[in-house]
Amino acid sequence: MLNLKAVEEIQHLIDTEETYCKMAETLRNHLRHVDPVKVVSDVKRCLGEVQARLNVAIPKGDLVGVVLHTCCMVDRLVSGDDSVSFKNKRQYIRERFPIYQTVREVFGTLEETYRIELSDDEICYLISFLDGAKREHDE
Repeated sequence: MLNLKAVEEIQHLIDTEETYCKMAETLRNHLRHVDPVKVVSDVKRCLGEVQARLNVAIPKGDLVGVVLHTCCMVDRLVSGDDSVSFKNKRQYIRERFPIYQTVREVFGTLEETYRIELSDDEICYLISFLDGAKREHDE
């Protein structure tokens, strides 16, 4: 018989998977250059790896925003649109260089898969999401 903690963990996994499926469905109406199911899966894999390497957990409520942002970013870059600008980028990277390296490496798979280039500005925005998750995790 499963204990209550195991049941809660299983339910959390189910809820998370349902959330990813709903995000892909929602993105069908917004993404024009990439397959929503594939990009959500690819982003999910990257975020999972980054969270494991950095020992952080993005809260489910924040995860939706991170995934949607990242999927839209990939679609935007595939279309050839310009990258965004991140204020004080150099200082931000300097202060978080180990995290920067990890995110750059892991999300490099998206660059290869979709033939895009993630600017340092884009990487900084991804790191900012992780910064929020780390603060919540530390509290």
